[in-house]
Amino acid sequence: MVRVGENWCAAHCLDQSPGGMRFQSDAKLTFEPGDLVEIVSLEPDLSFEGRVAWVQGGQVGVEREEAVIFSLERRRYVRVNAADLTASAGPQALKVLDVSLRGLRVEAPEKLTPGTIEVDLHLPEAPLRLSAVVLESRGSVARLELTDVSGDAHDRLAAYLASALRNLS
Repeated sequence: MVRVGENWCAAHCLDQSPGGMRFQSDAKLTFEPGDLVEIVSLEPDLSFEGRVAWVQGGQVGVEREEAVIFSLERRRYVRVNAADLTASAGPQALKVLDVSLRGLRVEAPEKLTPGTIEVDLHLPEAPLRLSAVVLESRGSVARLELTDVSGDAHDRLAAYLASALRNLS
């Protein structure tokens, strides 16, 4: 969603970077270079205020008021290095390499078998029990996709990610 003045419209994000985003909207709102806009995303860390930099053929370029440090790569969710986190899957201790709202990359003493597992992510306050699917395991490093992250688990993980991002700047 995009707000300009008191008016809101739905927008389709075409791409986003630490410096801003490019979106397209079918709404009848007009955007002018210099307009202050608010971008509201389902991912709180991707919401921001910025200024319209350009408008061309139904596309709008917005520059963030304050640039942030994160890597979108081809991923939809912000991924944070998590050298301070550990996790466990049953009796196996895992070192968390990075984390997002949808997954983890971990290092395990033994290769993880593809399939569904329960993971205890050791967040600073208390462990967080999550269900995950082992997508890939190459040597000691595995990629896990988190499943059914909702409610309190989502909020706690989002708060950890927001804190980690703030500590980067």
